[in-house]
Amino acid sequence: MATCTAPDNSERNLTEPAEPIPAAPPLADAEPEDTPQLPLCGNCETTLQGPFCHMCGQAVRTPVREFFSFIFDSAGEFMRPDGKFFRSLAALYFRPGMLTTRYLAGQRVNFIKPVRLYFSLSVILFLLVGFEMSIKNELRPTVRANGDDVMIGFGAPNTQPAEKRPVKLAPAAVKPDLGTDVNKGDNGKSISFKVKGKPWDATTNPLVINWLPAFANHWLNSKLAHLNEVGDEAKKHPEKVVDSLFQVLPTMMFLLLPVFALVLKGLYFFRKRLYAEHLLVAVQSHSFLFLSFIVLVLLTDIAELAPNAAKFTTPLAFIVSCWMPIYLFLMQKRVYRQGWFWTTFKYGVGGFTYILLLSIGLTFSIVAALINM
Repeated sequence: MATCTAPDNSERNLTEPAEPIPAAPPLADAEPEDTPQLPLCGNCETTLQGPFCHMCGQAVRTPVREFFSFIFDSAGEFMRPDGKFFRSLAALYFRPGMLTTRYLAGQRVNFIKPVRLYFSLSVILFLLVGFEMSIKNELRPTVRANGDDVMIGFGAPNTQPAEKRPVKLAPAAVKPDLGTDVNKGDNGKSISFKVKGKPWDATTNPLVINWLPAFANHWLNSKLAHLNEVGDEAKKHPEKVVDSLFQVLPTMMFLLLPVFALVLKGLYFFRKRLYAEHLLVAVQSHSFLFLSFIVLVLLTDIAELAPNAAKFTTPLAFIVSCWMPIYLFLMQKRVYRQGWFWTTFKYGVGGFTYILLLSIGLTFSIVAALINM
């Protein structure tokens, strides 16, 4: 007996595509949905996925904007409580060598870049010292005697009329008649030396260095003549010399960095470290010194404004002064990871060399400050 079986449609169902469900017609009053367009990088025109381009690294926000917006953004990056600035300051001051070792290990996001931190602290220090000295010069009272203003010390300005002031200076105290200035040479000049057995003179008997070209000898003699001219001005107004010096000091300190890095390279030559690593140590060391000097200046100002606070500020200033050499020693020990004997020996040699370089730099800075007056 034959049996009828239903046809098996399993293969057809697996192989044949199902009929598509017709989409509902759009409503008459509905607007087509706009697809959001991602912005493009202005440099390489790559589709951006965040505040920075993942191809070239350029920031989305342009630095060319309103001046006050730029200032507020820059200040906010440094001064917000959760920013990198204070975190970097705490690590720099209380943990010797930590910033340097972490930077070399690749941990660079949580702290300010070393060069940026160096420039920030140097600007704060020199602005603070310059502002303080300008304020003290403004508060320094003067007494007129024979038509000249004579500084009589620091303090509040003397507002009394000249005829009622208790301080009277004799003319001899203002302009002593000593004939030839005792601080000058026999020819009455601040700079006095002999060239070929005769007193130096920029015009009649100039200094000539044979291996220098003519224009260099002329420039040297003209600068020596200028120093003679500003010698009396520097003695009467030393504050002008200091102001000019503070314009030169930041450049001198910056130029000292690569030289000190070369000293470190020579001391640790067999450690096979790159010159950039020694330069990083020099930058971080100077940043710490700048921060320490800022603390010392602030402690001194507090003691002057509030004399009762001197019993607290004086011990703190002493602790800060002692912490500076200890910090630099511990930093050198932590970064270069040598034994105590070799670290102590190289610290002494490096410190003596640095003081010598700093003395030479200060000498040239003073000469440059006098030239720029």
